[in-house]
Amino acid sequence: MYSSVVEQAWQRCGGKCECKDQSHAHTYIRCSRKLIYENKDKPRIDGWKVIYLTGAAADTAENIRIYCHSCFKQD
Repeated sequence: MYSSVVEQAWQRCGGKCECKDQSHAHTYIRCSRKLIYENKDKPRIDGWKVIYLTGAAADTAENIRIYCHSCFKQD
């Protein structure tokens, strides 16, 4: 994945988890856990991962979401 795509998604999310999964008890609202950019791929409370919406084929900011490590583990 291109780092510029991740940068665009990071700017969009404002440094907060974008998960809205009802099974994670968010009930139509965003998780919004505060994340730290340097903690990408780290299993920490402020760590985060990139989630593809439609598969890795489309490397665009619109095709990815930023999830906190906790939400990522629940998927």
